[in-house]
Parts: sequence; C-alpha cells; structure tokens
Amino acid sequence: MRVTRHAYGLLAAFLAGSVPAHAQTGATGTILGTTTDPSGAVIAGATVTATNVDTGLARSSATGAAGQYAIFLLPIGRYRVRAEAQGFGPQEARNVELSIDQRRRVDFELSVRELTTEVTVAAAVPLVRTDDSSTSQVVSERAITELPLNGRNFLQLARLNAGVNTGDGYNVTIGGFTGDSAPGSVYGQRNSNNNFLLDGIQTTEFTGNRARLTPNIDAIQEFTLIKGIYPAEFGGVAGGTINAAVRSGTNELHGTLFEFLRDDTLDARNFFDTTGKAAPLKRNQFGATFGGPIARDRTFFFGSYDGLRLRQSAVSTTRVPTPEQIAGDLSSLGTTIRDPVTGQPFPGNVIPSSRIDPLSRALAAFWPAPNNPADPVRNYISSSERRIDTNQFLARLDHRLTPKDQLFARYAVAKLYLADPPLIPPFADEQLDDTHGVVLGYTRAFSPTVVNEARLGYTRIHFRRNPLGQQANFAAENDIPSVTRDPGFADVPVTSIAGYAGFGTPLFSPFFSIQNNYELADNLSIHAGKHLLKMGFNVWRRQKKQKVPQSKKGFFSFDGNYSGDNLGDFLLGLPQETRVGASELIPTALLWTNDFSLYVQDDWRLTDRLTLNLGLRYELVDPPLDVQGTVTNFNPETAQFEPEPFTRGNKLHNTDRNNFAPRVGFAFRPFGGAKTVLRGGYGVFYNRNNYDEYLFLPYNPPFGNVLAFQSLVDRPTLSLSDPFPTDRGTGAPIAYGVDRNLRLGYVQFFTLGVEREIARDTVFEVRYVGSKSTALAKAVNVNYAPPGPGAVQPRRVLRPDLGNATVVFSSSNASYHSLHAQLERRVASGLYVFTSYAYGKALDDVANSQGDKGGSNAQDPRCVHACEKGVPAYDRRQRFTLNLVYDLPFGRGKRFLTGGLASALFGGWQIASIFSAQSGAPLTVSIPGDPLNTGQGNARADYVGGKIALDNPTIDRWFNTDAFASPAPFTPGNLGRGTFTGPGSIAWDFSIARTLSIAEGHRLQFRAEFFNFPNHPNFGNPGTAFGLPTFGTIGGAGSPREVQLGLKYLF
Repeated sequence: MRVTRHAYGLLAAFLAGSVPAHAQTGATGTILGTTTDPSGAVIAGATVTATNVDTGLARSSATGAAGQYAIFLLPIGRYRVRAEAQGFGPQEARNVELSIDQRRRVDFELSVRELTTEVTVAAAVPLVRTDDSSTSQVVSERAITELPLNGRNFLQLARLNAGVNTGDGYNVTIGGFTGDSAPGSVYGQRNSNNNFLLDGIQTTEFTGNRARLTPNIDAIQEFTLIKGIYPAEFGGVAGGTINAAVRSGTNELHGTLFEFLRDDTLDARNFFDTTGKAAPLKRNQFGATFGGPIARDRTFFFGSYDGLRLRQSAVSTTRVPTPEQIAGDLSSLGTTIRDPVTGQPFPGNVIPSSRIDPLSRALAAFWPAPNNPADPVRNYISSSERRIDTNQFLARLDHRLTPKDQLFARYAVAKLYLADPPLIPPFADEQLDDTHGVVLGYTRAFSPTVVNEARLGYTRIHFRRNPLGQQANFAAENDIPSVTRDPGFADVPVTSIAGYAGFGTPLFSPFFSIQNNYELADNLSIHAGKHLLKMGFNVWRRQKKQKVPQSKKGFFSFDGNYSGDNLGDFLLGLPQETRVGASELIPTALLWTNDFSLYVQDDWRLTDRLTLNLGLRYELVDPPLDVQGTVTNFNPETAQFEPEPFTRGNKLHNTDRNNFAPRVGFAFRPFGGAKTVLRGGYGVFYNRNNYDEYLFLPYNPPFGNVLAFQSLVDRPTLSLSDPFPTDRGTGAPIAYGVDRNLRLGYVQFFTLGVEREIARDTVFEVRYVGSKSTALAKAVNVNYAPPGPGAVQPRRVLRPDLGNATVVFSSSNASYHSLHAQLERRVASGLYVFTSYAYGKALDDVANSQGDKGGSNAQDPRCVHACEKGVPAYDRRQRFTLNLVYDLPFGRGKRFLTGGLASALFGGWQIASIFSAQSGAPLTVSIPGDPLNTGQGNARADYVGGKIALDNPTIDRWFNTDAFASPAPFTPGNLGRGTFTGPGSIAWDFSIARTLSIAEGHRLQFRAEFFNFPNHPNFGNPGTAFGLPTFGTIGGAGSPREVQLGLKYLF
C-alpha cells in the first residue's frame, strides 16, 4: 500500500504519544472531486468552498496538480459547493446532500472567463458512490420520520437492508429510548457481532453487545449501516456498524411536538385468542424537539424529550394439567404410567393419592385451571399485563470557536421501567434501566488539506431486576431442605416439566449491574496529491460490576424417565435434575477491560476511473481484569479453578496480540462517467469478546457454588422429599471457564458488485458477498460423561466431583455466501422507494443453546465441531423488503388539483409503507431429557426417511412428524442441525398522513398507521421436541393488526 512519508511520520507520532482502540468517526463526511476546463484538462490551484446551508459553516480546499480536491470531516447536511479559479468563471453546485461517512463526489467543469462573472450552476451531483468499495447504506431523515415504525425505533430500518436478517430473539419494537436493541444478523454474522455509534461514540452494552441509547426518531438526523468491506477506521466487530447522528441546531428555530396513541378498540385479535376480542392495549408515546441558534452562524442548541406509557396484555398459549390430572388421574394422556417401584402400570393410569408427593401438591396449586378446552395440547391462554414506562432527555450544543475550530457536546439520559407478565402468575419480575451518555467533540482544520477530529465519551448503564409476586414463606411452609429462608431471596423453586408450563421466580432475580464505558478517539485526515489519507486511534475502557443470586431458591426438572410421563414423574416427586446455590448471593464481581486499536486508511485515486481503498487496522483487546479477586476461572488443562491462591488484579486469560486486519478494495468506473461503478474487495475483521464469555465465572467455587444433582436414567435417586442430598456427597458444583489462550475470532470478507444509475434519481446495485469465519467463541462442556448406561458422576471424563464444566474456546468456524440486489429511488416528484432482495446461506458448528456461542450442549460431547455443522438459527435463506414514501400529487404546488376546494380537500396527503417477506428459521428435532446419559441433554432425533416439509401444512401438523424416531438407547441421533425450516413471515405496515399549513413555517400533521395492515398471521415455530404433545404443532403467532393515531406539530 502506498502511503506518503509524511503520513507515516504522523502515524508514528500517534503511536508514541497516545494510547490506541476502536477508532470511530462521528457524523461527518467528505466532499471531493476534480476541476477541469471545457477541454477536459485539469485545473490546478482552483479554490473549492463548501458552505453548510443551515449553519453557515464554510470550509475551503485547493485543487492539486491533478485538479483534485477534498474537504474532510464536514458535518452532515445540505451544502453549496463553489469552485473558482483565475481566468475561469465561478461555478456552484447547490443542495448537495452529505451523509454520514459519505465520500460525495462533486466535479466541476469551469468555463473560460469572458465579460461576465456570473455564477453558473454545476451539473447534477452523481448518485452512485464513485470512490467507495464498501456496501454501506444511508438511511435518510425522510425514511426515519415518515415510514411507519412499530415502536418508533430507528434501528428497525436497518433490517430493510439487503443482507440483514431479523435474527433470533432481539426485540426492537418496544419503543422508548433504551432497551435490548440490535438489527439482527448482518451478512451471516452472529447477532452480537454488531456495533452502535451515536455521534461517533459507542453505546453498546458489554453483555450481548446491544445498543443502550436509541433516541426517538425525531431526534435522529440520519444513520448509516456500515457493512461489508468497510474502511479500516471501523472495527471491533465483523457484522454491521450503525453510525447515527443526533440533530443539531441551525440558524432557524425548528422543532416538533408529537403524540401517538394506540387503543385495543381499533385492533384485531390474536390468531390464537379465542375470547373474540382484541387483547387490551393502551399505548401513549409523546414528546418534543426544539433547536435553533444561540449566536447566528456560530452557536447552536438542540433538545429532545420522549416518553412512553404502555399497558399491554400479552397473550400466549401453553399447556397446564387438568384438575383430574393433578389429582393423579392420567388416563386421558394416552400413555402408560408405570410405577417406578414395581415397574408395572398403575391401574387405569391413575396414581393413588397416597403416592402423590406433598411438595408436588403444593407446587401444582400454582397452575391455573385450563381455559381453552377445545385444544387439549394448548389448553390454557395466558393473558397478563405488560407495563413499560420510559423517559428520555437529550441535549446538544454546537459552537464554532474560529473558522478552523469547532466544538460540540451532547448529553443523553434514559430511564426504563419494564414489568414483564409471567406465563403463570404470580411469577413476574420488574426491570429498571438507567442509561447516561456524554460526548465531547473537537474538530480542527490545520490547513485546507489537514483536518483532525477528537472525541471523548462516557456511558453509564445501570440495570436492576427484582421479583414481583414473591412467595417468601413457601419454602418454610413446605419444609424444602437446603433452600434459603431469607425473606429477601426465598421463593418458589423454578419448576420445569417438559411439555407443560413451568413456573417459579426467575433464577437471576434479584440482580443488578453497573457498566461504565470511557472512550477516547482521534482521527486525522490528509489530502496529499492523489491520496486521501486517514489515520487514528481509539481507546475504550469498560467496567462491569454485578451482583447476582445463586439459585438458592432451588430448581427442579422432570422429564418422564421413571413413570413414562413427565407429569407422572412430577406427581410422584421424582425429578431428573435439581440445582441449588450454596448461598443467597455471590460476592460482587468487578471486571475491567481495555480495547485498543489504531489504523491507517489510504483512498488512492490511481486513475480518473479507478480508486483503491487500502487500509490496515490493529486491534488489542485486554482480557477482563478481576479487580476484587472474586472471580475464578476453570482451567481444563489442570482441571482446577485458577488463580490459586486467589488474588486481586488477575487477568482471566492471556492477551491475544496478533490482530492485524488488512483491507483492500476498489471502485472502478468502466465507462468513465459517474453512472456505473464496479466495486469489490477483501478484508479481515476481528470480533471482540463480549461479557457473555465471562458471565458465569462468578458462580465458580469458592465464591460461588451452584450444586447440581442428577438422578440415574434407569432408576430414581432423587426425590422432592430430599431434592438436594448434600449429606450424601452427590451434589456436584457446576464449573465455568474461558480458555487461557482465548483469541479474537476473525472473519475474512470478500465481495464483488456493480452499481448503476438506471434512471434519473434511481440507482440499482447487485453484489456477491461471502465470508469465512475462524476462531469464533464457542462454549464446550469439557466434563461430560460419555454416552452410555450408569451413573453420570463417576463417568465424567475430567473430574467426577464436578458437574458440567462449560469452557469457552476460540474454536468455532462459519461461512456465508449470498447474492444481494437493491434498488433505491431518491426523493423525486415526492416519491422515495427502497427495495432489496437477498439469497444466502450461513453455516456454522454452534448449537445455539448458550446465547449465540452454543456448543456446551452439543448432541455428542465427544464431537462438538464436525458433528454440529449446520445452519444457524439466525439464517434466513431468502428475504425481500420494499419501503416507500409518496407525497400524493394533489394540492397547491403539486401536479393536480392545485387550487380551490379540490386543493383544500386533497392537498397535503402522504402514504408510506414497509413490506418484508422472508423464509422461515432453521429447525432441529430434539429428544427431551438426557437419553444419551451424558449429563447435558440436547440429543437429536433420528431421521427415518420421507419428505419433511408438507405440501399443505397446518398448525396442527406443520411438518411430517413420521419422518423422525427416537434413536437407540445411548446413541446420538442421525439428524443434523437446521435441516428444515419453520413458517416464513410476511409483514406489511402502512400509514396515511395529511399535513396542513397553519401559518408560514408552521405545519400540523395527522397520521394513521397500521401495523400488520392485512392482519396476516405470522406463525411461530412448531414444537420440535419429539414425543411431546406439542411436537409438530404451532401454538403462537405474531401481533395482529394494530392501529396507531398520531398528531405532530412541526415548525
């Protein structure tokens, strides 16, 4: 890669005087181009000035010997770009829209000056990205504010991009300022391999790598989803990076007042709700934005408030025992119920009352009576209220110190209260989340060709979870041995019966965590001849403090090994597994980690048609530091908990220092103009490890101690009368660890595509994207028992005195291949359209059972890689999206009905729509319990032949259940992971709005938004647990049609 000596010197200065990590850019872009005369000869020494239309900011650059110029680090917005040269008439390009991280080409052809100095208007600015090899996508202000968003969360729009799948389990539609937000899987990567920037500073949580600050859509100016072969200034993840910009003030006062309302009286009912009416819903989202000048052309302010109040009935279906079954009469199950003592069937399949365990009776009292007798498989419809209250405040200040120096500061605070309804009352919990974020930014133009930006950020995330409906006296009243009697933690043990609704207070409640993020970033941009150079560094320091309970309330699991039925085992009080913590709370864990990176990027315009994007990035992520000495790590090589003796300031594993990430891309204009670009490239991207890898280490002995007890497969050795037989020495502590040589996983991306302006204001792009992922994090049980008969504990391969020992290794591999196409019509004649299509396939060797690391529950613990290769849960083979915003052509200033009563009636109307359709999620048929007797479960079925997918599936039989069978005893099933798919989904949201001018510069907008407009039932996945009544059936569906009405005042 060619880099000038001057650039190397500056990079060396950064290395010598600064501490490096994930260098990021803020809400800025670059305007560049070439200046020529009418003959095509370049003009050197021309002055090009870009002036922001809204703030008056002006910055100039001079063309070099090749006639090229570049104006770096310009705040996004609308610009006038003017070119002047001695002997030539001036020329100006107007309404040049500059987006985040964009290189916007504006070329000039200056005419020879004669008798006039009149400014001529330059030709239209090209729509195609002529100098960029990445596949990034800008989401404009119009799309953010006008499209119907269910929850008014701008991150939803990232899912409309080609190559973005909705993933599994992330929710971005609860609304409000914060919450677990993620776009999904980007280019076949894990859901957690994404990054989020707000004004150039990362806002992600250590656990799960999810966004924690998501301002309301009226406070967002625009955002870009950076993906594919993106510049070396971005890193830390291999998926997508969302870079969002908060609005700033301008020379004119501007703002909004808004309120959006929903009520169940306008909604449809859920497909599975037999009550005949929509589920109760009250949703009110309201707020305001306000911005303007403090000193014209110099100092500006912007503020925002957003509030949400939601009361929603969550409807779901499940199975509960009937009163007759709880009394012991299991004759209706159609299964032979055996007496574990004699091995003979109970007469009439009725368990005598004298044999029902007293604790089972007490626990069974929490089950409500069935209320949906028409469906014996899902005979109970649960409807409990979900409550969400959010408040968010945001303030931003921009100030121009001098024509060369700019400052900005932004502060945001968000508060969330969420009470999630339980499937079985009263076992709910509440979540409280307070997030604060501060950013300071400084930009300095040393000269027209050298510009620097520095950013300093701090984010604090305080999360708490508390139980609701606590039954503090239950353990004492029922004399459950070994569980806590402390009223602050005592409650009903978590009870799991395969095929039935479980209950009990969540294990991780009460819980609290505090995360502090400190970030410093600096980026230097230089224009040197044909080279646009950018280099910088970043340091990101994260602190995670948490305190969690230890399952001291207890855990019971029943799987039908002894009576032949799960419910039968429960009534007899014969669990297959139990767990209990040794104390109420483990000591507070405090971990520090430092991320460092530095980069250099050279965008080299080799010829008028060819630009090379060359970059090199280095990343160094320190392992978490155990500040207080309360965390131990299980080392599978020594089979010991380390460090020994336990000390403060211990690093949890060795540091991976070999993380160089080269990037090579090209953008080639084969026909010389700016309408067609061929682009491609190759790059290496590293994934930093998240807190998920270290989440359970505090549970290790001696500070934490969760004991697991397992009964024999062929005869019961546990009972509810003595569920935790610690006196017999049978309880085995569960162990967790990370490999001492844990590395950063890396992904090699390769892409090739073409972009073409096919019509005025319309661009089409098609591209191939592939990747190969290596050394990804994967959790593996290293203390399993080989498949076979006999007690599990004596057969464990590493330490018989321990239970499962889950260790995270850098051992997972994955691949992704896809074809993407998209078409975008920029706003013209009031119409904006964006549509995308993706066909692709991802493969990996992770079982998707522990977060997105999986592996700890591979079917056969002796074969956790080759035997687990399959399609991941986040894969969607095909996905199509279409969204549009259209200002109807009626009324004053439009094409039709321009005056009089017709204009008054039909003017100002707008329609908008979001449509998406995608393939179903990959599914795998499992065998409940632990039929392999390995101590970890997760066995798969045998495929015995026949077509799995049905030509006419129904909710009662979605796939061919006869294609599967239970494997021979202690034998792994022959079925692979993700061998067939569940139901696909179709979503169509629609809105109609009318905007009225009530005074000059003042408008009133009424909106009616319809989510799931055609009321299409999007079914959940069918049951895949072989042998259960729910096997092959579907019992849930997505939200029905909901209607939202909104009123906005804009000025």
